[in-house]
Amino acid sequence: MNFIQGALTWANALSVEHTLILIFGIFIFCEWLAGRLAKLSLHNLNDSLRNMAIGAISFTCDFLFTILTLPLWMYMFHHIRFFEFDQGSVWMFVVLFVLLDFSEYWFHRLSHEINLLWQAHVVHHQSRFFNLTVGLRTSLFVPLFSIFFYSLFPLLGFDPEKVMLVILLQGVYQLLIHTKLVGKLGLLEYMIVTPSAHRVHHGKNEIYIDKNYGKFLILWDRLFGTYQAETEPVEFGITRPLEKEDVMHAVFSPFKNLFIAFRRAQSKAIRKTLLFGNPAVAGKLQEKVMKKQYVYLGRRIFGRLF
Repeated sequence: MNFIQGALTWANALSVEHTLILIFGIFIFCEWLAGRLAKLSLHNLNDSLRNMAIGAISFTCDFLFTILTLPLWMYMFHHIRFFEFDQGSVWMFVVLFVLLDFSEYWFHRLSHEINLLWQAHVVHHQSRFFNLTVGLRTSLFVPLFSIFFYSLFPLLGFDPEKVMLVILLQGVYQLLIHTKLVGKLGLLEYMIVTPSAHRVHHGKNEIYIDKNYGKFLILWDRLFGTYQAETEPVEFGITRPLEKEDVMHAVFSPFKNLFIAFRRAQSKAIRKTLLFGNPAVAGKLQEKVMKKQYVYLGRRIFGRLF
């Protein structure tokens, strides 16, 4: 009895963030246990630990970034907002939820279509596994770009605290759909982003690349022609695997390689493509720039020796 009372006292003292972390940790353990019992290879210890380490770095940076941006959003909301809303209205909250989800769809889609944004987002796709820990694997650089999308909402007249709440709710949902344990969900596949729909998004199969960008509603993918059902086994990961599978390399190497190629590029057109071109095109161009530089250096070195 004393143990139960002590546990309840401890639970009541937890913040919302700590409570969510605890609950999610329990979910991860349950997923791992279910996979073991079903003899499914859901987790790789090293990969899952890397995912959680990257997630811890990202969570810390998100928290610090929120502390910095919230006062700005509050100023925008109180002094320069364009519209007035009843902040206590249920309909206002529903509209905010839908508009934020729409914004997330386009930010996510652009993160796959613009190479500079992809260098931040690619961290989330690097794992060759698909489990709840993959949901934690996000780059610390993402808020530097997403802030421009989110800042529209205080300007439109939505309370920043409610904006943060919706972002949190949608983020928690996104974490939970990173699993192979849940199959297709019937009619829900036509309404929301299910684990099946999101497995497709993480696939590097040709038919799955750049599909299913939605965060909560699958409506946007169906409306804008980016929906793909799960029709064949998903091969997870990215088409250009990491050279080294460690935390710092996973987070920083995409921007490091882009920066090196950008400096070595010999024309404005190449630099423009490296930054704003399609990631597939920009990636091939980046490899060519790096290769030509190595060939050039080789000729200079060996040309002097022989």
